[in-house]
Amino acid sequence: MKSVRSAAFIPASVILAGALLAAMPAAAQPATQLSIDSRNPYLWTFDTSNADSQNFLMEITLEGHTVCYGNGLATQPTTGNLWAVLTIDNCNQSSAPRELVTIDPTTGIATDVGPLGTTQKVSSLAFGADSATIYVVTGLGGTDKHTLYQVDPANGELTQLCVAADLGNGDGHTLAYGDGTLYHATMNCNFGEGCATTFELIDTTNLPADPTDPCGGTLISSDDTFLEPTALMFVSSDGGNVTLLMANFTDLYTVEIPGTTGVDGVDITYVRTLSGDSKGLALTGADLVTADLIVTNGAQKFRNKGHRTIEYTLQAVNLGPDTVTGIVVTNPIPTGTTLVSSSIDCTEQFGSLVCDVGTLDPQSNEFFTFTVEVTCKKCSSIDNVVSISTTETIYEYPFNNSSSLTTSVKGKF
Repeated sequence: MKSVRSAAFIPASVILAGALLAAMPAAAQPATQLSIDSRNPYLWTFDTSNADSQNFLMEITLEGHTVCYGNGLATQPTTGNLWAVLTIDNCNQSSAPRELVTIDPTTGIATDVGPLGTTQKVSSLAFGADSATIYVVTGLGGTDKHTLYQVDPANGELTQLCVAADLGNGDGHTLAYGDGTLYHATMNCNFGEGCATTFELIDTTNLPADPTDPCGGTLISSDDTFLEPTALMFVSSDGGNVTLLMANFTDLYTVEIPGTTGVDGVDITYVRTLSGDSKGLALTGADLVTADLIVTNGAQKFRNKGHRTIEYTLQAVNLGPDTVTGIVVTNPIPTGTTLVSSSIDCTEQFGSLVCDVGTLDPQSNEFFTFTVEVTCKKCSSIDNVVSISTTETIYEYPFNNSSSLTTSVKGKF
């Protein structure tokens, strides 16, 4: 008998124990790490302590709009709510608008807050010291390049604050906030001298009076890292040493900034590969059961006293990381055949074979078999399609939930 454990969510990595976790409501701990996709309308989970974990979470939807992809993600410190910048509607056009939204991480349903326009190309999102302060920065594609704005959380209205560091036309602009400092990451490119990942440490309590002036942050670079930062998240601060998580498209890194800053002072270390290009990193305390369910499909042919039969073997697999309950495998009886027999846990329902898997722990599987007789006289092949599903609310990789198999029945059987 398979063991059953109560629904749980992916444990946070041990490194995520800093101020952001402490600021979240008690019910939100431990937290799940999230990434928003910069090419698709997807949220992903990731676990920095398990590089092999599969981590599709769900598709993001916004009523009345087509969600193209994400441009920023952040957790509201005092509430734990998930906020995002989305590109919507005109997905293949540079004029596609960007929208400020909140996202329910248990459903993927976004709630509209307000438009961020089509010209500024907001490319990141970070909360300040309180839940009412939201910062965004623009990329190179905006009308005002690498410019820092404050966003009204009531309607998305932008107020220009200052101009972030212009580092030799460097690409990649992303933000994170922690312990009173706003971190602006970009790529510092000096033509003829190469590029380096660079961080601007901005004191938001001492911004210039003229919003067209530079923000005046302290610059600190990595001397040997050619990485374009696409997402950034504050993790912790210990004795003045700061730890960040940074995405470079599908690659995730830790960033260590020493308490005494200076040129060549940043230590950037590879952590793992993400399944989708990241444009924002955040935490959520929502109760998520996350797993990757797959189903496989095999066949063996037999001929006995003029009867042609096919025995199918189905395998339901839970790749984890969580235990899943209420799993069902459904296999329509293949066209051109009749059902002869099946495993005891499978029953025929309205032309389909339904097999009760029940509960699967991580990295466990269950096998089922059924036999059909080929009744079609003119068929050259028989197609079989099987799918796997669950009655539990589960967030998982959806692209391998079915398996198709074609078996030739022409000629010698």
